[in-house]
Amino acid sequence: MEAARFEFATTCYSCIQELLEKTGVRAGQINFVITNSSLFNPTPSLSASIMNQFGMGKRTKGYSLGGMGCSAGVIAIDLAREMLELYPNSYALVVSHENITNAFYTGRDPSMLLINCLFRANGCAVLLSNKRRDAGRSKYWIKNIVRTNLARDDTAFNCVIQTEDEQGVVGVRLNKDIVQVWIFADRPTGSLYVVIFCSCCNSRIGRSACVTALSLQGPLA
Repeated sequence: MEAARFEFATTCYSCIQELLEKTGVRAGQINFVITNSSLFNPTPSLSASIMNQFGMGKRTKGYSLGGMGCSAGVIAIDLAREMLELYPNSYALVVSHENITNAFYTGRDPSMLLINCLFRANGCAVLLSNKRRDAGRSKYWIKNIVRTNLARDDTAFNCVIQTEDEQGVVGVRLNKDIVQVWIFADRPTGSLYVVIFCSCCNSRIGRSACVTALSLQGPLA
């Protein structure tokens, strides 16, 4: 556990510190801290660890997301967006991490060994703001966040699952259905934006028109 905490601190604290220095935002100004890590969810939580490390105030709210796999980063950004819609003049810090120390699989099941090849020590931090004074210096604007929930589908539910192998070693199993599930999940919503973008390119419409079309929230009439 201590080694896993050390990995989180080493990879994520430095990201956050660099982010605060680049933006000029003080830790005490941050209103929301949202972390996501599928397989490392200790007590105290990761968001609480960040708030303690950087001395954030009593008004800062922390949220720690776990068990959501590769979609956790998008879900965390979506949660931050919802918080900023409810609370004006605020900052939201989103930190993404997957812990190799805690999740490394030591067994021999090929479908569970794959996870050891996909991840390395990692950490990512992004600061979101709805303050007017930050509009001119923001690197990105959130236009659309696409989420498709397939939790009720058994195939989708079981395509990535933390379990034990035949020898009782805990790990994450990936099966061949994951590609099919990903394609099916993206088709109803994400394909709309792809079609619109392709239509813009084919008709040689200017970049501004493409961006406007891509920001549409609903189906075209």
